[in-house]
Amino acid sequence: MNEFKKASLDFWTSLGATWEKREQDGYALDLSAVRWDQSPEDFPALPENLQELDLTNCPCGSKILAQPEFQETLLKLKCQNCDIDFDTLELIGQLRSLQELDLSGTSLDDIGMEKLSKLEQLRTFAIAKTRVTDNGLRYVKAFRFLKSIDLNQNKLSEAGLCHLEGLVSLREVNLRRSSVNGAALKWLQRLVLLEKLDLRNTNFTHHGLSFLTYFRRLRSLKLGGNRIEDDGLFPLLQFPRLESLDLSGTPISDQAMKTLAQLPRLKRLYVPGTAVSDEGLQLLTSVSTLIALDVRKTAVTPSGVQQLEQHSPGLKIKSDAADLPSSHVIRSRDVLQMHGCHLTLSRSGDVIACQAGEDASPPIHWFSALESFSSLKSLELNRLALDGEQLQFLKNMSQLQSLALKQCTFPPEALSVLKSLNRLAWLDLRDTPVSDESLQALGELPSLSNLCLSRTGVTATGLESLSSAPLLRDLVIKECGQIGDPAVLALEKFKNLKHLDIRGTNITEQGFCVLTQDLPSCKIRH
Repeated sequence: MNEFKKASLDFWTSLGATWEKREQDGYALDLSAVRWDQSPEDFPALPENLQELDLTNCPCGSKILAQPEFQETLLKLKCQNCDIDFDTLELIGQLRSLQELDLSGTSLDDIGMEKLSKLEQLRTFAIAKTRVTDNGLRYVKAFRFLKSIDLNQNKLSEAGLCHLEGLVSLREVNLRRSSVNGAALKWLQRLVLLEKLDLRNTNFTHHGLSFLTYFRRLRSLKLGGNRIEDDGLFPLLQFPRLESLDLSGTPISDQAMKTLAQLPRLKRLYVPGTAVSDEGLQLLTSVSTLIALDVRKTAVTPSGVQQLEQHSPGLKIKSDAADLPSSHVIRSRDVLQMHGCHLTLSRSGDVIACQAGEDASPPIHWFSALESFSSLKSLELNRLALDGEQLQFLKNMSQLQSLALKQCTFPPEALSVLKSLNRLAWLDLRDTPVSDESLQALGELPSLSNLCLSRTGVTATGLESLSSAPLLRDLVIKECGQIGDPAVLALEKFKNLKHLDIRGTNITEQGFCVLTQDLPSCKIRH
């Protein structure tokens, strides 16, 4: 090692970096743990023949990538959670020898994807949790030799998958937490070399398993968090090479184990958060190839686990049977958490609050589990697509005091279910398709005190029906474009109002003056 390379590496290791030797006098440098607050503004150039570089959490990626010393030798680049701007992407796009690129957790968007389209040697491409959409995915067509792509937690649909159709070298595809369904997989039918597929927490159901029959080489399949039922598992028997299967958080039971026991090469099976019991474990005794099994948060007992261990001494079993009671409420809690819902518990262990956003699985997979929690007091949902059947589960939440459906889509008439929530005091419907007709049900809520209708299509007619809400104190109709001076006649009937927000509406200064006179005890924001 020459003195320049040694001095450069010594500098970075003094700040927390690590490095390893690679073939042909190359090396890998990991800067993910560097103490950047202690780094001088002018740091030494990186030595030549750098083959792998990890810039995770690096605040000055463009400054490092601008160095010419390794632009012809760099094979692997990891920039997770970095500040990625257009200049940085331009520099990355010039690394023509790059074979592996990880930009997960960055601000990469569709425009930035175009700047990467010249990386024709890419074999591995990870852009999980970015801003890339269906439109931006068209640039991956240039990656003809791509073997692995990670699209986890991006806003992708069938329209985006069509751009993967020609990438016939792909062996691994991760579509976790996207909105794809079974029918969308028709665009992947040419990927006959596919060995690993991750469809966890998507719109995939057991009806879509028939679309997987194109992938006869599948060795690993992850379907956890989807509506996969016992009777729909038979298509899996068409995958004789399947070694690893994830069905965590699905509504399968012991009956599914009969089907799975017929997979000739199954080595790893993950079924936590399901209804599998000791009977299901007994069915797995015939699977001689099994080496790993996860049955946490299921109905299995310590006795059932012990019997399976005695029969299969080489099998590693993950189980919490000794710690958890066989309780439907416990299992429902696990299902919600597996699907990305955040729960708050009381001191006694009851679920009192639940929050779910666009990072959660589609509601069809978990919404019914909410019915188990009679103690639920607060429910906050953000940017979810709901249907009338799911909202019907709300009528049994008699203790619910706070409900937010911010930026959610749903049939407006489905809000009639809220009439049964006598304790509901706080309701947030901002940026939803709520209509004048659906507001009639809200006027009947005896405890409603705070209501937000910002950026909805309500009119003076809808506000008129709210005037019967006896305890309404706080009303926000900010940026409701169809609210104008005709609504003043309806609003002046809200004699109990203490706060009213009419900013961004079409209520004129004259209308505002009328409201201040008719509602002297109300603080009005205009």
